[in-house]
Parts: sequence; structure tokens; C-alpha cells
Amino acid sequence: MKEHSLLTGHNRQNDLTKLFKHFSTNSSTELTLEHFSHINKKIPPRIINHNLKLYTNSLATDKRIRFFAPQATLHPSASGNNPYPCYLCNSTSEDSDDSIIHIYRHCMVTKNALALLRSLNHIDKYFYRSLINNLKNSPLFHLQYMVDSKKVKHRVSFIVCFNYAIWHTRRRARLGYVGDITSMAKRAANLTIDLQTYWQQS
Repeated sequence: MKEHSLLTGHNRQNDLTKLFKHFSTNSSTELTLEHFSHINKKIPPRIINHNLKLYTNSLATDKRIRFFAPQATLHPSASGNNPYPCYLCNSTSEDSDDSIIHIYRHCMVTKNALALLRSLNHIDKYFYRSLINNLKNSPLFHLQYMVDSKKVKHRVSFIVCFNYAIWHTRRRARLGYVGDITSMAKRAANLTIDLQTYWQQS
């Protein structure tokens, strides 16, 4: 079977442009495309595709698949007040659900992982502040901060790797590899560093 050019990396920018024009109604579309045009080309398709699924709300969160699998949640604390709790922070409040908006905007594991990466100097303080400010209005995968031509390749590569690391940590938690907020944040932070280090050196 012939792979689509988006999966092979060939003509990736044109494919991204078509995708965002079709799916996105967000005013940050052009800014997002500018970020993606600078991404490290060594990052494999599965990481890119994961972020595209974020934009199109295609990730198989419990909140997303409830329409055809209403009993799909594996969370032991699922209840009438919150039938789809977050696997990362394990909060049972009604707005802490297994959805991309909560996971990539409100979840304390995501925020703590970002803070940990900043404390390790993996991201600079100005970029960290822009990410935190961005979270006040929109989820992490909406790249609404301005492109810095000197650092954009590292920054957009960081974002896509971090988003993937958060999802990987959530996926493992759903299968039973659970922990407290601090340990889960460390897992996501360590995986982010490992992913970026591998592709920067390969």
C-alpha cells in the first residue's frame, strides 16, 4: 500500500496546509503552520501524526469514544458525576475528564511536567512563560505564541515530543501503570527529554 505523503514526510508542508484549512477554524492556523514548517525533519511520522490528531480531536480518549463505547473507561473512580476521569491526575472533579482539553490544558501532571523540564533547563524561561500563558486561553497544542527564528526548531520539536510523551504516559496509566502527580509528571518529562535527545543525535 502506498503511504500518503504526510506519513512519509514528502511534501509535508503542503499536506499540513491542506489539513489545517480543512479542519481548523482557529485564527492561529497560519502561525501553527509556520511553526510546523521549522520542525526537526528527523522526528518520525507517528509523532507528527499524534499532534495532527490533537488538532482534529481524533485521539481515542474516553470522552471522545463514549459515543460508540460508553462503557470504555477503565478508571476505577468512574462515577455518575465524572464517568470518564483523567488517568493522569486521577481527579474526580467533573471537569477533570479524559479529554484532550483537560489533558493538554488543565491537567496538573501536564503542568508539573512542564515545570520540571523548566527546572532542568530543558526549555528556557521565556518559552516556558509563553506556554503557561497560552494555557490560560487554549490547550497546549494550539501554537499561539510567536515564532522565534533562532529557537523555533527546538521549540516546535519540543512541543510535539512533549505532547506525545504526555499521551504515552496517559496511555500506560490507562493500562494500570499509575502513580501520583509527581511521578507521572517525571515519566512524561523524562520521555520528552529522551525523545528529543535521540532525534537530535541520530
